[in-house]
Order: sequence, then C-alpha cells, then structure tokens
Amino acid sequence: MRTTFISTRAISEATRLTLIKSQVNLANAIKEADSGRHADVGVALGYKTGTAVSFRQDITRLESIQKSNDVANMRLEATQLTLKDLHASAIKFNQAALLYKGNPNGALSTVEAKAAFNSFMDMLNTANDGAYLFAGINSDVKPVTYAGAAQASVQTAFSALGVPANISEADMATFLDGPFATLFNDTNWKANWSQASDTNIKSRISTNEMIDTSTNANEEPMRLIMQAATMMSDLSNVDLKPDTLKVVADRAQALLSRAITGLSNTQGTLGISEQRIADSNERMTIQVDMITNRVNMLEGVDPNEAALRVTALEQQIELSYSMTGRLQNLNILDYL
Repeated sequence: MRTTFISTRAISEATRLTLIKSQVNLANAIKEADSGRHADVGVALGYKTGTAVSFRQDITRLESIQKSNDVANMRLEATQLTLKDLHASAIKFNQAALLYKGNPNGALSTVEAKAAFNSFMDMLNTANDGAYLFAGINSDVKPVTYAGAAQASVQTAFSALGVPANISEADMATFLDGPFATLFNDTNWKANWSQASDTNIKSRISTNEMIDTSTNANEEPMRLIMQAATMMSDLSNVDLKPDTLKVVADRAQALLSRAITGLSNTQGTLGISEQRIADSNERMTIQVDMITNRVNMLEGVDPNEAALRVTALEQQIELSYSMTGRLQNLNILDYL
C-alpha cells in the first residue's frame, strides 16, 4: 500500500491564491461592466494599443477645437449684437442729420448730437468677458478714446477757420472735405483716436482652417461714424450761419450713409464666419462619432458577457470562502 503526503497548509494556500486571483478578475469584470471597455486595454489589444491611443488623441483634438469654436462663436454673437445696435443708431442719426439739413435751427440740438457721439463711443468700446470686441488682437485695450490728441486736433483744426459766424458755406465744405477729413484718415485715426489693432482675432475652426472671428475700430465704417458724430456734435455751433450748418449736416449725412453700408458688409462678413464655425462643428461631430465607434470596436466589451462574468466570479469567490472554512475544520483523523 502506497500513501501520498497530504498537507492542509498546501490545500489552504492553493485555495487562498485562487481566491486572490478571483478577486482580481472580479474587480476587472466589474470595471468592464461599468465602463464598457477592457479593464487593461494594453493587455487586451497588444500591438493594436497604439492605434487606440492615436484614435483617442484625434478625439481629444477635435473636441478641443469645438470648445474653442464655442468661445469664438460667443464673441461673434456679442459683436453681431453690438453691430446691430450700431447700425440701428447710425440709421437713426442719419435720419436726424437729414432733418437737420432741412431745418438747421431746431431739428437736432448739439446736446442730442453729443449724446449720439457718446453712444457710438460706448458701443465701439463694448467689452465681453473682459475683452474689447472692437480692439482686434489688442483685446485688453480700450479701442477708442476722445481725449488729449484727438480732441485737441479737432479743436485746433476748427479754430483755424476763424470766427464761426463768418464761416461761409464754401469755406466749411473745403474744411470738412480737407483738413477735417484728414483727422480721420488711417494714420491720424490710429495716432490720435484708436488703440485697436488692424489685425483681427483668428481662430482655428478645424484641423486645417483658420478664419477671422472679430473686427476692429480701425475699419472704415467705424471711422466714418465717428467722423460724422464729431462733425455734428463739435461743429454744429450755434454761431454758424444756417446755410453753413446745412453743409455740416449734408456732409455728416453722406458719411453716415457710407458707414451704414459698410456696417452691413461687416455684419455679413462676420455672419459668414459664424456659418463656417457651425459647418465645421457639424463636420467634427461626425468625425468624433466615427472615431469613437472605431475606438469602441477596439476597446469595447460585451456588457452582457461582462455582467455574466461578474456573477460567475462572485459565486466562485463565495465557494472559495466556503471551502476555506471547511478546511479549517479538518484534522488528521479526516484523512484516515
């Protein structure tokens, strides 16, 4: 008769190791059932892991661009709202200048003209989330100011005409079309009035597309509005002759008409940018969905299968605990 060495310690140790392995497998199975993907993607995919990582990087990059697009779109929406108000105010002021041209003695007071001037200034200096909408890339700097050099240049130029009551229609027309207009040309505007940048904010709206997503106070429509507003508020002097006042109103009305057309064009340009962002976001959403499906094919697990494995492993662990308890109650007599 041959006997075999039996050790309760060996049996207990084998059971303990099986229990530890089952607990690890259970944790992984629960993780897979909850997440819908392999607990350890590297182990499950092997050499295909790099492909999965690359796909996830693509998704992250596209989603990052979409978030950036949301910021750009909010800036465009705020700018469009301000341009809408600016456009409406310019039309109203244009109508007032037209009436003033017909009746320079009472259709538009200097106080009303100054109020319109201040309103235009406020709109050009509109800020959104701490960034000035019409400053171009200098979004942290107030775009337009009428103080110091700007105000002094207007007053100096006008005083050169002499006594207001003696200014003729021809003299005023020559002044407004010449020296006064020069104050608002590109060079003098930037030197005396504007701290805005000519360069607009650009945004990457897709992996291979960048567009302007702002405008700036140096654009011609903005300068024309301020030129007309300054003309009406500073030069509509009560001492000017009625016919001379008509010349001021006529020039202001012509400038505002050009500014209104320019503002419409600016609104249209920014509207195109808004549409391009919307189209880009739609394309990227489709791309993200397609890549996500490919990632799921690589990393995904069957949730039903994972749930079954969880149940089976729980039962196996309960059985292991039960066997461990029985082994502890064994003694040598049980083997004889």
